[in-house]
Amino acid sequence: MLIPGGRSRFATDYSPAGLIALQSWDTAGTPSGLDVQVFSSVDENLSTLMATSFREYQPQFSPDGRWLAYVTDESGRREVYVRPLLAPGTRTQVSTTGGICPRWSRDGRKLFFIAPDDTLMALMAADVAIAPEFRVGMPRRLFHAEFKLVDIGYPYDVSPDGERFLVNELVEEAHAEAITVVQNWTARLR
Repeated sequence: MLIPGGRSRFATDYSPAGLIALQSWDTAGTPSGLDVQVFSSVDENLSTLMATSFREYQPQFSPDGRWLAYVTDESGRREVYVRPLLAPGTRTQVSTTGGICPRWSRDGRKLFFIAPDDTLMALMAADVAIAPEFRVGMPRRLFHAEFKLVDIGYPYDVSPDGERFLVNELVEEAHAEAITVVQNWTARLR
């Protein structure tokens, strides 16, 4: 959505409390790059959570609404972090070798993300605790896939039980059989 002032916004998640996570960018090309904003549908308040010269994007609320997973390239490569949503506190790095597209399990016990792994991409999972404070375990690879990455949106989703995944995957284009067109075929009947 384009709002006057030269910023475009794309909703990436919503919380049961009526908050909408927004990936925001300046269409005028100022150095802030991609930023994270939150819009409250309750009081119609728009607040900026992260706006630096780095890219912060793909924000996702934890199921309890207290934590926000997101991606930033501040370290020189894209990594997944979690920070408190509205309270002060420090952020925690979740990915260890790069990561994008974070998604929470519905019970809040896992955080999934895509990471580079050799020449492929891997869906990763990290066990997490969201109460009383955020804690994260070492991420582990679940499976490799050729995810079809898109500019806006996510190339996978997680089932409610956290055990199955719907993946937008690249597939080889099927080659059609050659078609022969015979012109003036009625002359051949004679």
